[in-house]
Amino acid sequence: MSNPGGKRKMEHEGDEDSFQFAFNDPQFSDRMLHIEITSVDSDSMANGVQNHKRKRKRDDESYEPRVERLHVSSVILSLKSPFFRKLFSNGMKESDSKSETAIKILDSEEAPFMELLHHIYGRKLSSATTKSYDALFDLLMTADKFQVVSCTKDCIKHLLELKITIESVSRYFELPSCLMMNAEVRALRGAAIRYLENRYRDLSLLKEELPNLPMAVIAVLLGRDEAPFSSEGEIYDLVLEWGRKRYPGLEQRREALGLCIARIVRFPYMTCDKLREVLTCHDLDHDLAISIVNDALIFKMEPSSQDTNSSNNNNNNNNNNNNNNRRFSRRTSDCIPVRMIEPEESNKRSVVVYFDLPREECVNMCNLGINRYSQEFQLGKQKFFLRIGSRVYFTLELTPREPFTDIEVMYVFSVRRMPREGFVIKRSGTFPFISSKRRTLCISSLFGKTTWPSLIASDSPFFINGMLHLKAELTIK
Repeated sequence: MSNPGGKRKMEHEGDEDSFQFAFNDPQFSDRMLHIEITSVDSDSMANGVQNHKRKRKRDDESYEPRVERLHVSSVILSLKSPFFRKLFSNGMKESDSKSETAIKILDSEEAPFMELLHHIYGRKLSSATTKSYDALFDLLMTADKFQVVSCTKDCIKHLLELKITIESVSRYFELPSCLMMNAEVRALRGAAIRYLENRYRDLSLLKEELPNLPMAVIAVLLGRDEAPFSSEGEIYDLVLEWGRKRYPGLEQRREALGLCIARIVRFPYMTCDKLREVLTCHDLDHDLAISIVNDALIFKMEPSSQDTNSSNNNNNNNNNNNNNNRRFSRRTSDCIPVRMIEPEESNKRSVVVYFDLPREECVNMCNLGINRYSQEFQLGKQKFFLRIGSRVYFTLELTPREPFTDIEVMYVFSVRRMPREGFVIKRSGTFPFISSKRRTLCISSLFGKTTWPSLIASDSPFFINGMLHLKAELTIK
């Protein structure tokens, strides 16, 4: 690490912004930087500097830290770094001595730390660094730790110039949360998300490569609002499949799934049958499974909590870290999520299906003439789905999934409305689904003579906190 100034060429002679000539030169230095390099440093790890792919196996548990010394200028370092400004002004205990200043770093930080010091002294980033994802990410996190904004910006600039690969993409999602406050870092993350979206448009490729993907990538692909899956149960099955293939050992698998499954899968939007599977799943810690299912059932049973979370989600829809709210918010996928309740005494011959539509979505349906379909749900042995039509009136259709046997169903369709916010029955009756001729129950105008423009108007009594709440009660006759 040491490189006395008298034995080094002045690489940046003529560059007025560079002090590289003064690097490690006692003639232009007022401090000796005492650098203690260790394999484990809890303070560094707490600051978010990760030891990525460079963990060294040490047989000697009594490993002694290695010490390097550099001649530095406190003025030059303080100009670029508030961290060093505070260090040299006795703001930290490491700077008790006026002549020698101590600092601790991880051995994995040694190379990026030296690159950072050279950057502070005015040298451009080396080509070896700018062409390597790992080197740039290590330097980015080190620059953030030591508060060198100019180096952070340089790292981001070079990262945006590199082509994202499936091998490198996970590093974008392993950055510490403090860095995510930076708009340019969020742009990096956005580029990585777009890469994943484009790569896995073909869901069969995602399922094929699933076992090789790290947890950070799985969390982004399956946890986002726009995840292109037909049901929350499908996402749950994929997460379980990933855990089983990536972590063969049960204890390790439970630990991994415990860290990620609750922030990926939105259990309140799973069917009751699927929630029963969660309770009996040996891949999950039993206490965790009980907690997840209880929260989901409470959400399904309490409309007031759904309104509160809908409102919170609208207010925080740009906050990717708000996982507590997001796990209760509906995804913006092609299918309308449904929440199901099966009365215990019905012996699976009855089901209550709840489904919600945001006002913005209804406006789009009205203006663009878009029809929407719900997720499938189970009634008896038959799967059904709902279709909402956007003609002049709000059309609601109930259709069994092919193939199906003849079945007669009693139905009650309701909507919540202000001011009392209770459900009001709009249509009810009995309908025979006959495979040879009558396959769809069609309610041509669920809201009577209320047209779409009137339904979505600002004074409409049917939207509560910007959400239209619908309920279908279905019973096999």
